Amino acid sequence: MGKVLVALILGLMWKVAVEAAIELPEHLKGPAKILRKTCQAETNVSEELIEQSKGGNLPNDKALQCYIDCLFRTVGLYDAGGNIKFDDVYHIMPTEIREKVDAVTAVCKTIHGSNSCETAWLTVRCYFDADPEHSLLP
Repeated sequence: MGKVLVALILGLMWKVAVEAAIELPEHLKGPAKILRKTCQAETNVSEELIEQSKGGNLPNDKALQCYIDCLFRTVGLYDAGGNIKFDDVYHIMPTEIREKVDAVTAVCKTIHGSNSCETAWLTVRCYFDADPEHSLLP
């Protein structure tokens, strides 16, 4: 289930089509909602900050930085060196986003900050800058 959630997080970060984000399958809506609530509770990020992330906007806010870190950490998206890894979920990503993920990760990879929260935010910021039209947070 964790790898599927990682793929869905990536899919939600990059919309498949301009008009609509990837629709979560019904059986994954519960786990995705739990992930969001868990990370909101851990970081005290407001719903408004998460919603502001739509369309490539990513406010520079410590709570939002740590929310992104929590999402990545919870679904096991970091390797031992603190790099964000996509290799083990690439094969289960929808084919519609593989090309986008390839293009964005080739440009951005992992951008290390002073801590894991800043690393997550800087990396996602790069992804959003590379493709703002198709970016949002879950």
